[in-house]
Amino acid sequence: MLKLPQDTEENIKLNYAFFNLSGNKDVATIKEWLGKESERISKGNNVQKDDTVFKWQQGSLQTLEDLLAYSDRDNAKILIEKLKE
Repeated sequence: MLKLPQDTEENIKLNYAFFNLSGNKDVATIKEWLGKESERISKGNNVQKDDTVFKWQQGSLQTLEDLLAYSDRDNAKILIEKLKE
């Protein structure tokens, strides 16, 4: 699981970066690929019998989902506004 910085200014800076990147077409292509990978890993977990591999895949899935959520333009904007309060 990814952890956002505890420092408010650093967190705002990071969210501005995500907000600015979210309008980039190349980043949109990467996000689309990450979404497909997330789906692939999720489906693979349904048939995974090895506990260790299952946990690795869960960690990968959580990281991908965090990146996708953080890089969402609307989510970044909301986080920036909340942090500024």
